[in-house]
Amino acid sequence: MKKKTNLLNSLARMEDYRRAIRGKSFRERGKDFEERVKRDLKKKGFKIFKSHNKHYDILAKKGDKKYAIECKLTKSSFSQAEMEFSHKAKKEGLIYRTAIRQKNGRIKYSS
Repeated sequence: MKKKTNLLNSLARMEDYRRAIRGKSFRERGKDFEERVKRDLKKKGFKIFKSHNKHYDILAKKGDKKYAIECKLTKSSFSQAEMEFSHKAKKEGLIYRTAIRQKNGRIKYSS
């Protein structure tokens, strides 16, 4: 019974997401996803900062660790530019992560 409930909840989330994005541009969907990631990180105890760096969407801190987070609507290969951003983040003392929207609507964070 629990599996059926989880499946129904997952389908409901997907349908809610489809309704929410209908008629929105890709950029608007990206901004919505960034806001969703911020809310998720806040729930997990992160402090969120506005990123003034064009390479990272979100800067977050939890304890002594600082994170540079790039949000992706679709799973794509790790591009050369992202590899460079990752190295740049390390030089700045940040941990680079990506947040990807999965098909079921959930957020997956790279490790």
